[in-house]
Amino acid sequence: MNDLLEKLKRECIKALNSKNTTPLTEENLKISEAFHNKYYDEMYDKKVKVILKDGTEVIGFYNDEFYEICSIFVNYEMIQISNIEKMILLEEESNRGV
Repeated sequence: MNDLLEKLKRECIKALNSKNTTPLTEENLKISEAFHNKYYDEMYDKKVKVILKDGTEVIGFYNDEFYEICSIFVNYEMIQISNIEKMILLEEESNRGV
């Protein structure tokens, strides 16, 4: 089963790269999938606070992912996943009285 999934991933990467887009590398796919698996179900299309490694905070709706360039889209800004320290769901934060 794992071999089939790996073959499917490689075929998807090859198909995406055949178009006029930024190439999707296996490394970018791994980084983006790990981020997606950590945050997507709980936070996608919801208001979040993104805390960057330099201390900057971006507040807005997490509503797009760009696997090819390892980025997400929050508050009309493209944010590199590698620059993100953590992301907090604001609705949960307000429910805890923080």
